[in-house]
Amino acid sequence: MVYERQITAFSVVSPVCTVRSFISTLYDEKAKGDLKMQTIDEARIDEFIAAHPHWKAGRNKAALTAEFKLPGFAAAMGFMMEIAVHADKMNHHPEWSNVYNRVTITLTTHDAGGLTELDLQLAEKINVISARVGA
Repeated sequence: MVYERQITAFSVVSPVCTVRSFISTLYDEKAKGDLKMQTIDEARIDEFIAAHPHWKAGRNKAALTAEFKLPGFAAAMGFMMEIAVHADKMNHHPEWSNVYNRVTITLTTHDAGGLTELDLQLAEKINVISARVGA
């Protein structure tokens, strides 16, 4: 009977809350820190793009955008979910969209009004995931 009550209580929790709870139990959220809230200069942005040509500057160099093509819809969703776990761990969330097997990701730090080291760190992590899954 205890088991039945637990199942009933669990079934009324929304899937979003369940995923958030699951992710938060896996990772401790980290504060962004003052350094990561300072925008980076154009030279640093140009240096990053030169080293990572998949990423393009946008919004007058206040954002980075990249598009990834995966084998299919499920692969695209898995790619996004893996990034979501890391983004949540960093407490830094991308703007993104998905159409079938394509994922478009834009990184910017809204609180800072442009790109910060946090965006570059997340882009690096996305690059690692992308290389591993063949996106």
